[in-house]
Amino acid sequence: IPAGPGPFPTVIHQTRYCRSLAVGRRALRALEPHLDQVHNTRQRFNDAGYVWLNVDVRGSGASTGVRPCPWSPDEVADGAGVVDWVIAQPWSNGLVGATGISYGGTTAEMLLINAHPAVRAIAPRFSLFDVYTDVMAPGGIPLTWFTRYWNQLNQSFDRDQYHDVLGLVARIVLQGALAGSNDPRMPDWCRRLGALDRKGLERFASTLGRALRAGVRGADPDGKRHSVKDAVREHQANYDVHRSAAHIVYRDDVAPGTEQYDGLKPWSDIAGSAGRFSPHSYQDAIRASGAAIFSISGWLDGAYQHAAIKRHLTTGNPGSMLLLGPWEHGGHLHVSPYASTRRSGYDHEGQLLAFFDHHLKNGPAPDVAPVRYYTIGAERWRSAPSWPPPGLHNEDLYLTDDRQLHTTAPKHPPRVQTIDLPTDATTGACSRWRSYIGPHTYIGYPDRTRHSRPLPAYRSAPLDRAVTLTGHPAVTLHISTQQPDGDLFVYLEEEDPSGHITYITEGMLRLQHRALAPAGAAPYNTPAPYRTFERHHASPMPLDTPTEVILDMLPVSYQMRSGSRIRLSLAGADLDNFGAPMPLGDIGLWSGASHPSRLTLPIEEGSLKTP
Repeated sequence: IPAGPGPFPTVIHQTRYCRSLAVGRRALRALEPHLDQVHNTRQRFNDAGYVWLNVDVRGSGASTGVRPCPWSPDEVADGAGVVDWVIAQPWSNGLVGATGISYGGTTAEMLLINAHPAVRAIAPRFSLFDVYTDVMAPGGIPLTWFTRYWNQLNQSFDRDQYHDVLGLVARIVLQGALAGSNDPRMPDWCRRLGALDRKGLERFASTLGRALRAGVRGADPDGKRHSVKDAVREHQANYDVHRSAAHIVYRDDVAPGTEQYDGLKPWSDIAGSAGRFSPHSYQDAIRASGAAIFSISGWLDGAYQHAAIKRHLTTGNPGSMLLLGPWEHGGHLHVSPYASTRRSGYDHEGQLLAFFDHHLKNGPAPDVAPVRYYTIGAERWRSAPSWPPPGLHNEDLYLTDDRQLHTTAPKHPPRVQTIDLPTDATTGACSRWRSYIGPHTYIGYPDRTRHSRPLPAYRSAPLDRAVTLTGHPAVTLHISTQQPDGDLFVYLEEEDPSGHITYITEGMLRLQHRALAPAGAAPYNTPAPYRTFERHHASPMPLDTPTEVILDMLPVSYQMRSGSRIRLSLAGADLDNFGAPMPLGDIGLWSGASHPSRLTLPIEEGSLKTP
């Protein structure tokens, strides 16, 4: 609670990662603020005249109960109870906002389902919108690295074993630091980490946690931990997210353990667990809340930049804003292939305060456009009234049988080229997917030239000018296969005159999910093609028959430099992130007037065609 007479608006932060830690060793209690991920944000809000309320969601931290799944109906309803408690306090002005990063961002969004009139604005940051496509199985391919490590992290928190949390996070951060240790863009502090012994540092982090005797702070008035033991005992019945994810192959599959909610509306109207856990399934209620939504993500934040875009385009409540920066998950680092990775100097809290001041304190509207985004390569911010920014135009590059990308459409009869899709391919331990768990994880694709060289690739002529791509690239392939199903990955890259390859963005698809939903059938708005990923829409590939397959790529804003070539690489796996692939083997890639395989790029500035 801030100093002063009040009353004050309140910002709620609901988390499943321990709202507050207590250090058991008296001599080390000065370290507590450094173990608190929201300490600086909370301090800025307190100084600006806000009450900040941290909450352990049901079945986590010091809260009792069991978690049958993330964002259960009980957990969502608990949020309304918290708001009722807040506005009944003498220090409350009756107005409430909510924010959080990752899981906490989704709790803020799900809070709006309750349609509580006191909740006027939320800021979901670096958080999902559609569980299935954003994190569980992008393109229908299970993101096994994430579910495995996230499950370990959750279980360590639920056992109140903070030393295991520190050890796990140290392992993830070190994997990135070690993989990128030869990258000149890596900051010195990260390079020094990469030079350390990984197992030794993991042991050190775990030993430090034990020495601190750190654990969740109790919920009783004096914060003592005697009440935590009962809560931790109940948490042992929480769901296993990795095991649950293994049961969900299609969007409409149901994970075990959630049967208690099966007949409960609106769950009974939503097909499959992935939909029931997703904010996108509750958009009617979220729109009806009228709350303004500030969606924030980064270009290297897994697939959550697309989540932020989908949220912004779908909800559209007055006062809503979209911010997309050069960040990984959480926005701790500035990430660009044309600048040294460094701690982000962006004033996230300042932007949040301007937003909440307007909606909870009747302050002036933020002096920025509704959409702000950073263009990597150009290294500058841009503003727009909407997404995609007005003035974009799509240009096609056609795949030829001599592995080129041409600006002119083919006119020749159909021809086929045999392509071997490597199943040992990877994007490495510094990929966009690795930032979902480890804060400050180095994301830089330092080995992209080495990883991309063995892949079948198509290259354009050198660009005669700089070209800025902003939006949602797509790849349309006409392929024939000898397998009924398999995984396909596509990578958009920049190849400079020296042959160095820089990662730009990617797309992926398990081919049984290739069917697009009919126009108007998508449950949310996105410039990218929409698939249901439901069981009844899945179908095997017709064998040895050319079939059109469209792969949407994750959105980006990126400036390619004059003299560079555009490169499109294909693979059959991403072993470090998506795990064991479903191999396609050799495929036939078709070209010609009737089978125009092509790369479609959204151009903001410049042109792929010479004058």
